[in-house]
This record gives sequence, C-alpha cells and structure tokens, in this order.
Amino acid sequence: QTSRIGSIGVMMSHVSYAGHLAQAGVDITLIYSGTHKVDGNQFEALPAEVRQDMQQRIDAARRMFAEKVAMFTGLSVDAVTGTEAAVFEGQSGIDAGLADELVNASDAISVMATALNSNVRGGTMPQLTATEAAAQENQRVMGILTCQEAKGREQLATMLAGQQGMSVEQARAILAAAA
Repeated sequence: QTSRIGSIGVMMSHVSYAGHLAQAGVDITLIYSGTHKVDGNQFEALPAEVRQDMQQRIDAARRMFAEKVAMFTGLSVDAVTGTEAAVFEGQSGIDAGLADELVNASDAISVMATALNSNVRGGTMPQLTATEAAAQENQRVMGILTCQEAKGREQLATMLAGQQGMSVEQARAILAAAA
C-alpha cells in the first residue's frame, strides 16, 4: 500500500545565465517587439516585477487546479490548498479526503472500468459502456459513409462522418443538398 497522492501545487522556475555569459565575455542582445515579450528570459536576471507577475500566474493556476480537485473529491478549495502541496502515502491519502480506497495495481484497471461503467452518474441517464459507445459511433459513421446520398460525394461524406455529433439524418440532408 505504497500509493502516493497529493502534490496539489504549481511550480515554475527561472534560470539566469547572465553572470555566466558575462564571465565568458558573451553579450546577448535581445531584439523584440512588445514590452513583456522577453519577460523571464534566461539571458537576464529576473526583475522583481516579472517575478511578481509569474507568482500571480502560478497562484491562479494553483487555484484552478485546487478547484478541479475539490470538484471531484467533495473537499472545499480551502481544504485542498491547505494541504500545501504535501504528498500523502497510502491510508493518509484517504484520511486527507484525496482518495476513496487503496487498490492493488493488478486490480486498478478493473476497479476503474467498473466505476466508468456504472449505470447512473449525476442523474438518471444511463451511461454507455465503452463497448456500446464504440458500437454506436461505428454505426453512425458507417451510416453516413454508406447512405445513398454519399454516392459520388465520398469526400464530403468522410468529412461529415468525422464531425462529432453529426447524425446520419443531418449528414444525409447535407449530402442531398450538395447534389
């Protein structure tokens, strides 16, 4: 039971070669358009205002990450950020609310498949199994490619079949109009 979960944070790094390049006698001239185009480049030391901007961006990214974790765990965003990007092992991940159970690696795929194929999720509409969904998609594509209206318009039929959500009926109408 050595699973690990957590590390809910964001990291960014900056490397400055300015001192090394100066010592080697190399002078880099940056030619750019747009005041912020070269912010954070590796040829200059990181100015305080650029560092502050980078910090604000990673703080916002961490917040978005925490919101997603909160949405799928039922924890509050404050509880998620309160972990301070700690890593939890085994039962401590469950105790922290970041996992529901510990599963051996050999059982993980069947457990996930069972969860994905559950009949109800977020309401009363039944979920399709992956096999059923693939069969329906195949039937839709073949219905478009082999319909009478597709004859002589195979390229258009192929393009329409590739459009997610395009029904056979919609494709037939478009193909008929293209005659």
